[in-house]
Amino acid sequence: THTHTHMGKRKEKHEGDDQWDAEARERASSFLRSLNMAPRDPLFALPRHKCEQCGRNRKVYCYDCRLLTLPDPSLVPQVSLPCHLDIIKHPGESNSKSTAVHAKVLCGDDVSIYSPDAVPDYNPEQTVLVFPAPDAIPFSQLDRSKITKVVFIDSTWYQAGGMFANDKLSKLKCVKMEDKETAFWRTQKNKPRTFLSTIEAIYYFFTQWVSADRQYDGSLDNLLFLFAYHFDLIQDYYRKNNLQGKFLKLNRMGFVNYDDAAKEPEEAAAAAATAAEETAGAAGEASAASVALSEGSVQSGGPDAVVGAAAAAAE
Repeated sequence: THTHTHMGKRKEKHEGDDQWDAEARERASSFLRSLNMAPRDPLFALPRHKCEQCGRNRKVYCYDCRLLTLPDPSLVPQVSLPCHLDIIKHPGESNSKSTAVHAKVLCGDDVSIYSPDAVPDYNPEQTVLVFPAPDAIPFSQLDRSKITKVVFIDSTWYQAGGMFANDKLSKLKCVKMEDKETAFWRTQKNKPRTFLSTIEAIYYFFTQWVSADRQYDGSLDNLLFLFAYHFDLIQDYYRKNNLQGKFLKLNRMGFVNYDDAAKEPEEAAAAAATAAEETAGAAGEASAASVALSEGSVQSGGPDAVVGAAAAAAE
C-alpha cells in the first residue's frame, strides 16, 4: 500500500496516480463540450435551497429525495428515454455517491430505482439487463421490438456478482457493448479507462438505442448534464483555490487542467462555498451499472467527493 510521507521526505505514489495525461484530459473536456446540452453556467452562482420533501439544504438537487431544489426548475433540462429504465441500487451505495441519481433527477418518471430486496418480477421477454455476463449478446444482436424496460445494476464491481446472482436478474437476457473511454474524474484502482460512471453507461446505451433507428441528433446528451456540471465544478475549484502542487489525489492523477482559463471570480466563489457537499452529492465509488459496456473488461464508475472543503477528502 502507499501512504503519505512527512514533509521533507519523498512523497510515495499511490495506486491510480498519473492516470490522466494532457491528451486524456483534453479528450474528456472536448467530449463534454461537444454535447448538445443546456447551459450549466447559471448553476454555479446559485445558493442552496431547501428540499421540499426532506427539508435539507441542497444546491441544484437533493440526492436523497432525487428531486430538484431550484426555484427555477427550467435551469435543469428534462430528458425523455426511449423506454423505461430500472436501476437496482446496492444498499452500500450512498445516495450522495451514486450518479444513478442523476438519471432519476433528469428523467423523472422514465426511471425507477430499486433496492436488491425489492427487484420487480420482470418479464424476460420484455426486459433486458445491461451486464457483461458470459452469455451476454452485443447490442447489435438485440431485438428491441418487444423490449419495454432496460435494467442497470448500480454497485461497485466487486458487489456486482452478488447483485447479478439475484434470480430475478440472472434470468434476464444480458447485453454488452463496446468499450467507451470515461470522462469520470476518479478512475478505478488498477482498472482501465473504460470503466464508466453509471450515468455515462446509461448515456452510451441509450444513444446507441436511438442511433439504431435514426441518425443521432443529440437528444439524449442532457443525460450527462449533472455529470458535466460536477466535472466543471471540480476543475474550477482546484484552479481558483490554487491547489496546483498540493498532494491531493486529483493532482497526483493529473486530472485538473491548470492551463484552462477559469470561470468568472464570482462563479468560482459560489462554487467553492457549496462544493464540499454538492460535489460529494455527485460523487461515489465504482458503479457496476457500467460494467456491461465491455466484452473483455468489466466497467464501473461513479463520481467521488473531491472538491471544496472536500479537497482533502479526495484522498
